[in-house]
Amino acid sequence: MLRKYMPLLAVIIALMVFGLLIYRHQTHLNQGVIIYAKLAPLDPRSLIQGDYVALNYELYIDDVNYPLIDKHIDSKVVLDHEQKIIKTYLDGRGDVKLRLKGDGRRLDGLYPAVRSFLFAEGLGACYEQGEYAKLSVLPNGVSMLVDLVDGRLQPLNCEQRLTAQTD
Repeated sequence: MLRKYMPLLAVIIALMVFGLLIYRHQTHLNQGVIIYAKLAPLDPRSLIQGDYVALNYELYIDDVNYPLIDKHIDSKVVLDHEQKIIKTYLDGRGDVKLRLKGDGRRLDGLYPAVRSFLFAEGLGACYEQGEYAKLSVLPNGVSMLVDLVDGRLQPLNCEQRLTAQTD
């Protein structure tokens, strides 16, 4: 008799897990401080993954002699009046804590949030116009990529452009 309800139980557990993940990400968006990191997109296409932009963040790291040992480094960033990162310190100076990830070998390999941004087929030209990554940063320094924005920090609205073209 219990076997009869196993598929239903699996579906309920899966829905609970997905609901918890959505709640966690929504909470991060609501509680995080929005900051902007300058971008230099690297590669707009992957044959395996589809369309994506590999992101290279310009973090303006000041501590060039910092010995990298960990793959996660707690830094602090200085922001301008538009919340753009203008300097990153690895020694504790700065305004906002930002946890950086990397391979533990190079300062230029450090990044917040993620290294790539996946999007729907046909939006590559639009997302290549992204000049800044919009990040939501929690007080503990953990960041989440929210969107790519233009040089005036305005949304690119790529999905809406694609919808308008197909109508």
